[in-house]
Amino acid sequence: MPVVTQEQKIRVLPYALEPWRELLSLFSPDLIEPIGELLLRLAPHVGKLRFASQRVQKEHAGIGNIVRRGEFERLLTTEWAFADAEPDEFIRRVANNELLFLGPEPAISLNSHLCIALFDCGPMQLGEPRLAQVALFILLARRAMDVGADFRWGILQQPAELHKTTDARSIKKLLDSKFLDFSSNQELEQWSEELSKNDSRLFDCWQISANLTPRIKQINSLVTVERNIFDDHDSVCLNVCMQHGQYRSEIKLNLPPEDIAIRILRNPFSVPRPNDRILYCSGKLSLQKKPILDGKGHWLAVAQLDNKLAVYNVPQTVKVKPGKSRKLLFPEQGEPIAVGLFGKQFHYITLRSGELNFHGFQDGLFANASLPDADLFKISPGGKQWLSMYYVRRTNAVETIGRVYVVDMKKNLVCWEFSTDKGQSHKEKESRTRMVFKAIAKNVIGVLQFGEYLIYAVANVRTTDFYRESFQSSELIGSFPVRGIRVLFGDDSLAWFHMSKFGPFAIQTEASKKSDRWRIVANGDDYEKELPSSTEVLGMWMLPNDKQASPGLVTAASCRKKILFFEKVKVLELLTSQEHIGPVSMSSGGGRIAWIEPRTRDAKVYELKERGLLLKIMNNEVVQ
Repeated sequence: MPVVTQEQKIRVLPYALEPWRELLSLFSPDLIEPIGELLLRLAPHVGKLRFASQRVQKEHAGIGNIVRRGEFERLLTTEWAFADAEPDEFIRRVANNELLFLGPEPAISLNSHLCIALFDCGPMQLGEPRLAQVALFILLARRAMDVGADFRWGILQQPAELHKTTDARSIKKLLDSKFLDFSSNQELEQWSEELSKNDSRLFDCWQISANLTPRIKQINSLVTVERNIFDDHDSVCLNVCMQHGQYRSEIKLNLPPEDIAIRILRNPFSVPRPNDRILYCSGKLSLQKKPILDGKGHWLAVAQLDNKLAVYNVPQTVKVKPGKSRKLLFPEQGEPIAVGLFGKQFHYITLRSGELNFHGFQDGLFANASLPDADLFKISPGGKQWLSMYYVRRTNAVETIGRVYVVDMKKNLVCWEFSTDKGQSHKEKESRTRMVFKAIAKNVIGVLQFGEYLIYAVANVRTTDFYRESFQSSELIGSFPVRGIRVLFGDDSLAWFHMSKFGPFAIQTEASKKSDRWRIVANGDDYEKELPSSTEVLGMWMLPNDKQASPGLVTAASCRKKILFFEKVKVLELLTSQEHIGPVSMSSGGGRIAWIEPRTRDAKVYELKERGLLLKIMNNEVVQ
């Protein structure tokens, strides 16, 4: 199957970005779309030049025609002959405007209009404002090109230096220009003198600077760029104000994700090596099943349409390359009903002819088991929805014991326990394995696995009870005085292991068509949060390295292009995706998110702490 090349990505440039193709093609293909969004946001406010570039000069170029009006020094010699021979006829011709004169030909300037853009590279324009400067550079250069005008650009801190080129080196020079001092009055006066030399050609002059930078006299279009520091959300955006004469507009410019923005500012033209964090898969990923992350988010499993499942090693940081992947083929007979990823080991249960088959477990410990009664264990019809599964194992000097816990469609927590004597051969294990089925609890609304222990929450009439399940016993940890709908556990398993206090958790207490109400309890905090019902709550998390941070909820926004973090007093934008976010899941203890993009069928894993992409799995078929 053909692989999407960088040239193909440029050829399929969105129609709305075609006017800027020449300049956008300078950038790395994966940066074209985020830069294009900045262009589309600013372009309507920049506008177009209204007329062509040639001018009529005051001095004439010569004789171009014969006309009936003019000065007498340009009167034709034949007309003077009438004055000598027939004075009365000459006077009559004068009265009736019948005299003929030589008509002058106006001189057309061969010099084009001049469009100049001056950029402020001082301390107030470092960082994010440079993204707006790059977009305005492209817009103004193309704007001049469209009417045949000459485009020049300069830097306020480098007076009288106008550059003619608009290639990659020019854009890189603009990005690399950094000054710790504001533009001085002397520098601005020098620019004013330089611009006055081009008064005959100067038609369009722009100044892109901070709000407090004085305006040069010849400037007819002023753009100020500032960071938006008063927004309630923590999403990075800019306030851009444009003034063209009496016309004034203000734009709130949303910026691309942090990792994309850094690449635009530091290295916009180099194409990342395809093997940095990208792996290719030969089959299309299924949109019916969510991607599966293990507890710490170190391994990822994704289902494919060809009855296969691929397991990938997720890098520990954004600086590490991904490891190799492996594929698993489900049996032709038997439908997977429950799955679990424990480290790199993928375990699953299939149903065939009323019998449950256990696959992928160590030492062949698990055999087959009969399907329990429907009132004890309810599965999804046709295996459309995989049930959550948890696996624990213990070996001592006498025997090996393994347990598989599953939460069914009716929120029943059940368990299959298999045990066998140690030292037996594989055939002896199969013949002497002991199996016990147990119904553990009903109305289970949340589960957390920690080593050999399982913490689960049970919704009762007026309370939510928390239990700790182990090989020795099942103990009540405590009760919370609210009946819950769903419980999410925070990344602090040790707190749940020690029974002195509750560990961090979030409990959904209400659900309606418009909003859902959650209660977050952790580290002394106990507060309520109301979320739009259109958002999908993924997990519980806390900002790292922030002593004043409160635990909160990670959600997929209703627009399906953002991942938001609802904290106690504010909402943070953790991630913005160019594509829609399809099936999505979050690791219980690693602060990592995995999702599949419906249009491209690509899968991605994102690290919340480092705010970076850890892994991208691309379908190697060309997206039409």
